[in-house]
Amino acid sequence: MFRWKEAPSERHLSTLGSRLNAMAALPGVVGYQHGPDAGLREDNWDYCVVGDFEDDDAYSAYASNADHQDIIATLIAPHIEARSAVQYRI
Repeated sequence: MFRWKEAPSERHLSTLGSRLNAMAALPGVVGYQHGPDAGLREDNWDYCVVGDFEDDDAYSAYASNADHQDIIATLIAPHIEARSAVQYRI
């Protein structure tokens, strides 16, 4: 989950969405969803990404994937003020 520094443009969100959608096709990804907050509360985070992976190795491959790293470097990190993450086993 993250908070934007300022509200992103629709073009930015569209590009981010398209790029993140491609992550669902990586080997070992069992489920992958993302999207902006529904706006039901004022104090929520702005955007969330949830991925389910076959195992720890699949997660590690996803996390280090070059396209994933590029998404973070160009479309996420420069535009956020805070990030929160957790990995847990189901």
